[in-house]
Amino acid sequence: MRIVQLRMKDASDAEHLALVPALLGPCQAHGASLIINDRLQVAASCKGLGLHLGQEDIDPRQARQALGPSALIGLSTSSPAEALAAQQLPIDYIGFGPIYSSSGKHLSPNDRRSPRAAVGLSALKEVVQKARVPVVAIGGIELQHLPDLKQTGVHAVAVISAISSSASYKETAMAFQQGLDAKLE
Repeated sequence: MRIVQLRMKDASDAEHLALVPALLGPCQAHGASLIINDRLQVAASCKGLGLHLGQEDIDPRQARQALGPSALIGLSTSSPAEALAAQQLPIDYIGFGPIYSSSGKHLSPNDRRSPRAAVGLSALKEVVQKARVPVVAIGGIELQHLPDLKQTGVHAVAVISAISSSASYKETAMAFQQGLDAKLE
């Protein structure tokens, strides 16, 4: 599962739409899906875009109706109960976390939410074992966490600050991909 998420909490729909053409082609060329965070109108207006929703966003059923059966739709969850309830919705994957303490998600000047407490690896493993849709680990993920995350059976990881704070975005992203592709010992 390769996904690039365009997540600009404080940007307008027009700013999102201006970036989509520059991102969509390279994503598709590299076998990655491009999803938009929280912006149904943006996702609906551009063929080939998916949508990632949070618990406070629109209902995934409404998103599915607007985007159709083939659009990739994900939903963030932060407890095993929330994650298992989410799989009853018309979504393609569950984001679960934060697995570790995370600061990257709250870099937006207008995002005043307090960071959530880390849920940890045992909760992630429980969700992965019970979920009928792929689970993506989110929150505070660094390269050194990959072996432990992979032991849970998680399908993918979402990374913000480990890449955005690195000296080379490309090298760090490639290191994550290599770490995910490596076999468990």
